[in-house]
Order: sequence, then structure tokens, then C-alpha cells
Amino acid sequence: MMKITAKLFFAALALGLMIWTLINPVESQSAANDLRAVFTTQAPTLDGKSDAVWQGAPVLTIRTSGGANTGKHLLRVKALYDSNRVYFLFQWNDPTESLAFFPWEKQADGSWKKLSSADDDEQKFAEDKIALLWAINAPTFIQEGCMYACHLGDGGKAYGNMIAGKGELLDMWHWKAARSNPVGHADDQYLDDTAWAKERPNAGRKSDPLNGGGYKDNVNQDKTAPAVMPATGGVKPQKPQRNWVLAAESVPFTDSFKTGDRVGGVIVSPFAGDRGDLTAKGVWSKGQWTVEISRPLVTGSKFDVQFNDLKAGYHFAPAVFDNAEVKHSFTMQTYRLVFAPKKPAQK
Repeated sequence: MMKITAKLFFAALALGLMIWTLINPVESQSAANDLRAVFTTQAPTLDGKSDAVWQGAPVLTIRTSGGANTGKHLLRVKALYDSNRVYFLFQWNDPTESLAFFPWEKQADGSWKKLSSADDDEQKFAEDKIALLWAINAPTFIQEGCMYACHLGDGGKAYGNMIAGKGELLDMWHWKAARSNPVGHADDQYLDDTAWAKERPNAGRKSDPLNGGGYKDNVNQDKTAPAVMPATGGVKPQKPQRNWVLAAESVPFTDSFKTGDRVGGVIVSPFAGDRGDLTAKGVWSKGQWTVEISRPLVTGSKFDVQFNDLKAGYHFAPAVFDNAEVKHSFTMQTYRLVFAPKKPAQK
């Protein structure tokens, strides 16, 4: 019943999107929907803080809705660039810092259980995230926005799949509080037009080539317990629980834990290769996330949007996840990154 309801919900949203785009076509968006990147001679420090260098960059305010838990977010975005890289500052409201991602917990009978509260869209033992879709070759996305690319497949999933239009390609940046932030990255992925099938459960959503590192499930061969744990002995009591294990600080799992103790559900290490193009750092404080993301202007990868023409505009759409695996807040339009002439931002 839940899956049917979710499908009907998104079908209604898709119909609403069609009506909305007829009334408010994205093509006619004003400069008010532009994110203006300002040239800087001083790169911001990626530490999840709004440094003084950001003060000279104008803010683009985006309201998102339809997500799990908090549901609505007020997203504020700034952008800077220098001769080699582009930098983004994202800030949004979130009353809780969610860092869990299916952690292991020791049970009273001595067994271990990977915590989960849902089959298809975890909204309790998940992580906070922000994602951006960028048009590489996607005119339909530019016209119709995020809902065109998101959740258009089927496959029995509560919210469908992610699929680009026929012959189209989208770049996806996905910052994840537990799986990418601890190693200073956002996950670099993309969408193509691959249709869902049993042998293709991820449909159009794919990851850029990875030469090493990244994240993987922390599970032993018989799937009954963690494979590794932190060298310090596991997850110590803290709020919030940091339910990941850094590969560089891990040791083979040995069970000397008490009932209720937890060990991280994922093993994380720095991303190498194409998938590691995005450097990032996020910090939660006083009900707000501050996330900084940077990338070379030009990567040369066919899976990435290339900011190689500073006189052009680059369309994107954001999504914010509040302790949710899938159900994110979103906006029914695209925004456009534009590059201001090379004049340093005022401090």
C-alpha cells in the first residue's frame, strides 16, 4: 500500500509539474534565478565555515519542499571562482545533525543487527545530504526541471528511479554527511537514459569512474556482523552517533561490545579518480548545515559538466535530504550559474 501511495503521489507531482511548466516555463526565468559566481584571488578554505572571502558573493535563495522529516528548506547558495576552480557555499536549515547510515547495533542475545526502519526509503537511520543536478546535454531538464529526471522509472521502488531523457546526460553532485564528508568529498555521479530492468536496478543513476577509495558496506562474509571497526574500539557514546568507519583507522572486527553498542555501517576512504573531483566539507551547528564544495572548472570527463565558457550559463537544480535515503525536498525549476567578469570579490 505504501509503495502504491508513493507512486500516486509522484504521479500527481508530475502532473502538477506539467501544468506548472506550461504556466511558468523555465526558459523565461529571470536574473533573480541566477547564481552569480564572483572572481576571487583568494580561495576559500573548505572547512564548512563562511569565511570572509564569501562576503563579496551575492546569495541565491532557493525554497525547497516535499522532503521527509523537516520537509521544507530555505537554501542559500553562493559561488566564487578563480583561474582554475569554482567554489560553492550551501547553507540550509536542519534541526538535527544526522550522521547515521544503517549502523550495526549489538542485541541483547549477543547478535548484531543493522538498524533500519524501512524497506525502500530509510528516514531514521540515514544521513543528511544535498544533491545537485547539472545539465550536460539535457535540454528537457532545462525546460522542465528536477522532476523530469527524478523518479520517472518504476521497478517497484516507492519513489521510482532516476533517468535522464533519451540521449541526454546530467552531472550529479551528491554530498553525504556520513559517506563522503568524513573524507572531504562530495560523490561525483551522473544520470543517463538507461531504463530500469531487473538486471539494471539503478536505472540511469551511475557513479563516475573510481580508481580507489569511496565507501562500501561494513559487513562480514556471512552478513551477520561488521567486518571492521575503528582502531579505538568502536563507536563511543556521543551525540550524534558517527556511524561510519574510516578505512585508514580500521582494524578487523572483534566482539567485546555491550548490548546497545554500535559500529559504523559503512567503510569510507578518500575518493580517487574521476569520482573524486569534488572536494567538500560540511559542518552542522545550531540548526543549520554549512557545506562548501569545490571542483576544477574543467575536468575533461564526459560525465562532468564543463565550466569552460565563462560567458555561458549552466543550469542546475538542488535537492535537500533530511535524514532520508530517498525522499528529498526539491524545487520545480532549474537555476543558472553565471560567471561575473574577473573582478575580485570585495572583503
